[in-house]
Amino acid sequence: MALTDELLEQKQFDKALEICHFIFSPMDNRDPSKCWKFRLFQEIMAKDYLDNFFQSLIPNQGNSQITGRRNNPFAPHVVARSRTVAYMKATVMKYIQILIDYGHQYFR
Repeated sequence: MALTDELLEQKQFDKALEICHFIFSPMDNRDPSKCWKFRLFQEIMAKDYLDNFFQSLIPNQGNSQITGRRNNPFAPHVVARSRTVAYMKATVMKYIQILIDYGHQYFR
């Protein structure tokens, strides 16, 4: 996403969208689960994510993800690795931002 940020800053919207389409491409299929090109994101289903999240809240059970976050609180990728849905949301928000900025260029 750093590359898309750089391309967005340089107003190279077509290239930024092209980079995003390697991860997320909503125009290829109407099925939302098939919009994701990244295999890990394809495997994540919202229901599974919530079930796993609630299972991790059961008391007196060790959870390596929580331990990893506690041991490395200032390492953003350690924290985010256990929250892949956050990466997905950030990707969609970046995609929308590119489209808005692209359209805004024509109406200045």
